This record gives sequence, C-alpha cells and structure tokens, in this order.
Amino acid sequence: MTKIITLKPSKERSAKRFHPWIFSGALSRIPDNIEDGEVVKVVSSDEEVLGYGFYGSGSISVKLCSFGDVPLDSGLWQRRIADAYRLRESLGLGPNKATNMYRLVNAEGDSLPGLIIDVYGDAAVVHCHHAGYETFEAEILEALNQVTPFINVIYWKNVGGEAEGGKYIKGQRNDTHVALEHGNKFFIDWETGQKTGFFLDQRSNRKLIGDLSKGRRVLNAFSYSGGFSVYALKNGATLVDSVDSSEKATDLCNKNTELNTLSNHRAIKADCLTYLRDIKGNYDLIVLDPPAFAKHKNAVDGALSGYRDINRLAFKALPKDGILATFSCSQLVSKDMFQESVFSAAAQVGRSVQIIYRMSQTEDHPVSIYHREGEYLKGLVLRVL
Repeated sequence: MTKIITLKPSKERSAKRFHPWIFSGALSRIPDNIEDGEVVKVVSSDEEVLGYGFYGSGSISVKLCSFGDVPLDSGLWQRRIADAYRLRESLGLGPNKATNMYRLVNAEGDSLPGLIIDVYGDAAVVHCHHAGYETFEAEILEALNQVTPFINVIYWKNVGGEAEGGKYIKGQRNDTHVALEHGNKFFIDWETGQKTGFFLDQRSNRKLIGDLSKGRRVLNAFSYSGGFSVYALKNGATLVDSVDSSEKATDLCNKNTELNTLSNHRAIKADCLTYLRDIKGNYDLIVLDPPAFAKHKNAVDGALSGYRDINRLAFKALPKDGILATFSCSQLVSKDMFQESVFSAAAQVGRSVQIIYRMSQTEDHPVSIYHREGEYLKGLVLRVL
C-alpha cells in the first residue's frame, strides 16, 4: 500500500500551483520507517489528494510526478515519455542526418522530476537523480521501447551518475560511440564521462559562438570535450586553445578535433583561473563555461565572487572589439545575479561592454512554467570596447 504524507495547513498551495517539489518544512506527518525512493501519496491537512511522487530525506522531501489522484503506473511513464518525444520530433530532432543527439526527457521540464534521458544516435542514457526511479526500471524500459523503437542500446546511470553504478538495460556498446551535432562529430563516453557524456544544453550556443569565430583567435576555457572548440575551428577560427584542469578532458578534446580533421588547435592542461592571468592580447574571443560554482545556498556568495574573478581577467585580456561568451550553469544563481557579477567585473577593469546576445539552454531542455528553477543555464555574449 502506498504510504501517505500529510502537509501542514496552508502548505498545499505550491502543489496546487503544480510546483513539483515538497520541502521538508511543509510536512506535518510522515509514515514510520519510510525510505528514500519510496512512492508516496501527498495529501493536504484536510486530506485532499495533491499528488504522487518519490520521498527523499533531504530538504526536498517529495518530488511529485503527478498531481491530483493520479497514481504512478506504467501508463503514466508511457504517456510522459511519448509526450516528450512528440515535442522533440516537432522541433526537428529525433532521427536526423545532421543532429542525432538531444535530450528526450528533461526532468521537471517534462513532468518527470529527477529523470534525465539523453539520446545519442541509436543509444539512450537514462540518468536518474532520484532513487525512486529504480523501482520503475522495467516500466521505463518498456516505455522507451514503445516510443523510440530506433534505440538499440540503453545505459542506466544511477543516482549521482558514478560510473560504477551504471549498467546496460538494453543492448551493449561494443565500440566507441560517435554522435552528430549540426554535422560535427563527437565521441560520447556515457560510462565514465560527465553527466550523460556530453553537455547537450549548449547546442544552439555552440553554433552561435562558431558563427562568431571566423578569423578570430579563440580561447575555450573549461573546455571539457571541446564542443565550442570544434565549432570555432569548423567556422574559420585562426587558432583555438582549449584549456581544462582535467587531463582526461584535454585528451577527449584532442580526440574530437582529430575526429573532425581540424588543425590549429592546442589542448592545454591547466587551472583556468591561473591561465587567464597571463593571456593579454593572445585571443580575440574567449569562452568561459565553468562547472556550477554554487551547488547549495551557502555557496552563492562564493560563486558570484568566482564569476567576477574569471570575467575580470577575461575583460582585462581582450583587445578592443574582442568578444566574451560567458556562462553560468548554477541553478541558484539567477540571471540578474550573474549579469551583475559580470558587469562588476567589467567595471573593475574599466572596460566598456555591450551585450550582443543573451543565451539559455536549448529547446530540448524545456522549462515548466510552474518550476522556474529549471531555467538554470544563462549566458551573455559581450563586445568589449
């Protein structure tokens, strides 16, 4: 029998507005011996059924996968994944000669909180950020088989995405997997790579930066697998330096540029902050795409300081008419907070700056209008005067 969680009076408003998170402070009663990942029914103080979801012992106590009296069953997973695929198909994704990698399910944005499914050609990577989904592995596999029959390989990554917790639930990868994005080739390592193996949320931004790179000397800082580097070189950059503190990342960056038969590229293993301190005049376009600086509320001030530091060094180094593309993927840092930190950096070095473009995640990373936290990626393309 499904366990019931009761909320305090007046704490049902968020769920009635279709926000999928129930915080621990809203709980009035929880069942004895409840474990992380258990399916629960959430009810208001007057016993109105608000929805069903998964219990967790952290600050977010429940992630709701349905609202109202709609239990979690195989039909729900089928409907949600089919609806998500219809959106991607309408966007021109799905099987495609130029781009065959995209996000099929974007957690809260597709009404499946904590569940990510990324497609790489004929393979899919299921990345679970909540233990509750492990209970429904068979149902999710069946839904994928029905909705995406062209998928021959499915890799299931555990909570946290550690490689040793992954397993194949359909097929097996027997060789190196290569996927396409706007005709560019990339090696995808979903077993040991970060996230599902590639950062799909930057697809449209990579194309934009590529278009701006012609005739420019480009620095791709925090380069990881070299996505921005490949686009820049393909679009006529005179040289590209890819800098990352991870040797594994620089090796992968080299492999991707070689896979696309590109030259005028160097992969440099170095701390990006240290590297940025001594590059004055070396580059006409700098990309700053660091990992999340703030993973919890107490880290926000430090994150904003970090963004100011790296952007200040980039502004200081760029020549007149130089371009800075700068990003934050920290969910807890708002657009306004990020922009303020970047503008503060420009003011500290006395540079005049124009905003050319504002950027966000790609269209296959939809955001629920009721869950603003899902709009985590923000970026600016700036001209330095």
